[in-house]
Amino acid sequence: MRKIRQGRERPIKSAGDLLARINDVFADGLSLKKGLSGEIIQLTFAPNESKIVNHGLRNKPKYRLILKQVGNAVITDVDAAWTDKTVGFLNNSANAVTITIKLMLE
Repeated sequence: MRKIRQGRERPIKSAGDLLARINDVFADGLSLKKGLSGEIIQLTFAPNESKIVNHGLRNKPKYRLILKQVGNAVITDVDAAWTDKTVGFLNNSANAVTITIKLMLE
């Protein structure tokens, strides 16, 4: 297992590199519920719907990770809506979708 250096971002060069980093993070039994600063939210979108939702992080989230998705859709961020109180997402498809997202601080 590779050691992860704190405080330095490295570009992801390939899908294999991404998987290796994810494996490094979870290798020590890290829990998405307790191990990373953040909040889990569930949202349901109609086709082509955008939503701005409140969160309780008190800081602007830096990352989001889709933990579960039911439905065929592409979800993108609405960057202007990402604040210390809200986040925004857009369903870019003609299908309804329900997603569970983990919002994370740095």
